[in-house]
Amino acid sequence: MKTHCNIIKDLLPLYGEGMLSPESTALIEEHLKECSACAEELKKQKEKTVGESGEIPYKTEAAPLKKVKKRIRKRTALIILGSVIGTLILLFAAFCLWPTSIDLGSSDTHTREDMELAVEAVKADAASMRVYKLLSLTYAGDEKSRIELDYINKYLNNKEPYIDCIAFDSVFVPPLGLGGAWDPHIYYWGWYVVKTQDGQWIVREKGYC
Repeated sequence: MKTHCNIIKDLLPLYGEGMLSPESTALIEEHLKECSACAEELKKQKEKTVGESGEIPYKTEAAPLKKVKKRIRKRTALIILGSVIGTLILLFAAFCLWPTSIDLGSSDTHTREDMELAVEAVKADAASMRVYKLLSLTYAGDEKSRIELDYINKYLNNKEPYIDCIAFDSVFVPPLGLGGAWDPHIYYWGWYVVKTQDGQWIVREKGYC
């Protein structure tokens, strides 16, 4: 019986922490009903560790096991956090490196070379604005380009008329710093690139489509 009581007493700290299996817990509780010595030992352990709040912060032989469990939980949390951060970094990097979607469509009035030069003019102008990411650039069509050329030459140009105009629709992410009038959302703009008398393509107008 003494040997049996010694085993029970060794398990009392774990019993107090609720760290035993249901079967072991039931065995100890059954023993405590019949053994006043072990019941008294459990009472002494509780009296030694009762805090001011009235709760029982067991600081017995089970303490090392609690520390182990705490370290495991902390390590698991760090691993999960690291995985989440790593995934976000990869997604962010993929977004940054993803190329701009360019759709030049078809045109009866512009050569492919001129359209590609106009695209480069838009990219350079967007970079000067510190646009974070130009997501897409789409040719707006011959008719819109012609209308914009007439409008710009009539109302916005007091010098020699521009030779040609290529209109684009775009989707982009504004500067990350969000200075000036920028808002934190996706922008849908039109870009109007004109050809000067000396053959240069420049962005003449831009703004909401």
